Amino acid sequence: MCEYQLEYLTEGKAAAYCSISSYFSYWKYMKGSFSEAPAEWSSEIPVDIHGHCLFHSRDIQWKLNHHFYSRFLQLLNILSELAIHATVADQELVVNMRECCFVGNAETGDCQGSPIVLKDLDFFQAIHLDFQHSVFEDSFCIRNAQIKQVSLDFSYCQFKDRLQLYETQIRGLRLSSAHLNGGLLINHCSIYKDFSANHLQAKGIFDLSSSTFFKRISLQEICLSARFLHVKANHFHATVSFNGSKIASDTYFSNNHFDKDVLFKQVDFQHCFSFSGNTVKGNIRLSSLIESHPEASTQGIHQQYHHTSLSTYDRHSNASQLSVITQKINAISKRIRRTKDQASQSQLVELALPDAIYSREGTIIATANEAAEVDFDRSNFMENERENFHAFLSFAEEDAETAAALYQALVQYGLNVWFSKIHLGPGESIINTINQAINNSRSGIVLISPNTFNDHKHFPRLELNSLLTRDLYQNKPFFPVYHEITPEQVAEHLILIGDRLATDTTDGMDKAARRLFEALKKQEVL
Repeated sequence: MCEYQLEYLTEGKAAAYCSISSYFSYWKYMKGSFSEAPAEWSSEIPVDIHGHCLFHSRDIQWKLNHHFYSRFLQLLNILSELAIHATVADQELVVNMRECCFVGNAETGDCQGSPIVLKDLDFFQAIHLDFQHSVFEDSFCIRNAQIKQVSLDFSYCQFKDRLQLYETQIRGLRLSSAHLNGGLLINHCSIYKDFSANHLQAKGIFDLSSSTFFKRISLQEICLSARFLHVKANHFHATVSFNGSKIASDTYFSNNHFDKDVLFKQVDFQHCFSFSGNTVKGNIRLSSLIESHPEASTQGIHQQYHHTSLSTYDRHSNASQLSVITQKINAISKRIRRTKDQASQSQLVELALPDAIYSREGTIIATANEAAEVDFDRSNFMENERENFHAFLSFAEEDAETAAALYQALVQYGLNVWFSKIHLGPGESIINTINQAINNSRSGIVLISPNTFNDHKHFPRLELNSLLTRDLYQNKPFFPVYHEITPEQVAEHLILIGDRLATDTTDGMDKAARRLFEALKKQEVL
């Protein structure tokens, strides 16, 4: 029996001990078998020399030696069975997994675990999994899960690598005061209840794309020092709030649909902020903190939040109006960067939004003086750059899973890659969107396999030919990645790239991504 005493208790609660061990007592009553569980496993879980169970022990090597990852999967099977009985009794199964330490499925002799992957979960019963104050030593990924009745609470958790949800339906997600050292990726998901991540601290990559959020999203007072914040092609049915946040990364909101308000009150955008192609039915409320360090300043340090509330004229006016605002923000940021090292004092900076920039019909008009004033740094404002993406990723549909793995590996290197499974939204023209994406990419990466050259496949060949033409005539680099195919086989179909030095997936996606990253740097794409 585990002797671990919980350190972080709900106020007013008496001292509590680990209760996870008790769930394994139900193992012998379960019907069916668990393929990952060896026959010698009993209904008890091992305890380390400190009296802590496999879940609460902090001895990483000991946990790996005792098959932590497989026992975690075993526990989920048990909980799924127990939830059925709780549902019959019209109750929600609440599982206390606080202050645990999670590691992945390590290779033999390797102390470093692999990603913790929960794939193809099907929970149709109401379960609340409380992971508060836990530590995740490896990346944690939930893929292709149908858990519409499951809520996850990761408040105060420490993720030493990334947290990702992919093609998953889930009831609720809490990340309040969590630390994400590898970033957060939510792609092609549906979250039916609240998504709360107040006071979140994140590094790495912050990417919400092609997902649907049915209830309020609260990301208030978060602190992001991620490589970039990317919110693309989502549908938000309720209010989205970033109030009081500090965002030290390039921020891109594009092609989202907001049914309610979008709140950016008292937000400190420290890098470029782009808001384009979005449909907003409610209001956009922006209140940015601007600090200036002019050379001639003699005043003391002052800070002022400039507030603006935007009402909806039509489905595009909010995006157009905010586009002008973000241009001005970046113009001021550019002037700040020019003088920041030359002075140590601050003065009041006002972000003026003159009425003259709007016509009576609500459309944008710009005078010559205003155009001169908005002399923003184009290198930091990608909304008006043609080349928004570092690379366009092309692949055959049969290789979609392999391409997704390559995409995730590339993203970990901070690359902004156009990937149709992420960036192609429902209802969009495939041909027009792909053409625009190729034109907006600085280079091309093509995952080439035998499927690329199937006679009935047109898109992979068209994309490949387009990227190759850009490489030959427009100096836009083209990088082939061979998957289960040899250069000689490629040359049989396309002699122009048959002799080209290419990377391959033989040694895994991480190594292929690293080679591509180095090649992109060498070709000055980055």
